[in-house]
Amino acid sequence: MLELERYFCVGCNFNKPKRYMYSVFRNIGICKDCEESIRLTKDMTFETKEFIDIVIAPFLYGGVISETVRAFKFSGQKLYGTFLTALALQYLENKYLLNDCDVIIPVPLHKYRLEERGYNQSEIIADRLAKALDKDVDTNALFRIRDTLHQSSLTGYRRIENVKGAFIADEGAVSGKRILLVDDIYTMGETANECARMLIGAGAKSVVVFALCKATEKSSSL
Repeated sequence: MLELERYFCVGCNFNKPKRYMYSVFRNIGICKDCEESIRLTKDMTFETKEFIDIVIAPFLYGGVISETVRAFKFSGQKLYGTFLTALALQYLENKYLLNDCDVIIPVPLHKYRLEERGYNQSEIIADRLAKALDKDVDTNALFRIRDTLHQSSLTGYRRIENVKGAFIADEGAVSGKRILLVDDIYTMGETANECARMLIGAGAKSVVVFALCKATEKSSSL
């Protein structure tokens, strides 16, 4: 009897035959039962802060998505991030909003945070987007020059103050360009808006933000 090809489900953590999977990427995926529990944002786009044209975030943070994002972000499961990005693109109908860019820029980590984690989760998402959209990723156009507290530990005005002046953009890399700025989670938008402020200040033509998921201030624990 021919053995069925099996994939690891990131939702229920079981190996399952392909016929039980909703979507797969390499040797991982999500089974049909777990896929049914995913909550999507209403229209996947949001009105935004002053310096951002639009935010695109397909998933609502919670359940299977939040557990998988945490494993991706804190447990070294880099392939989870690549899979979640591929899955997000399957749901996303308005891909033209992503294509209307000149370059993809991930939200940078401070060097201390990068050394601690070993990778920038936003860069992994950006790399997968770049392959799907046939765009370039620039990891040297935006820098985090000051370490900050985790935004999830703060509320209200303290979020704005926490990231104010934490980034700097390279004018030569972004001037006149339409930027797709990439992050993992969009909550109140203060980090993305500060990045966009610096990008626009350096001459960028526009900034669109892509995040895997949208979270409320109460639901985000990252």
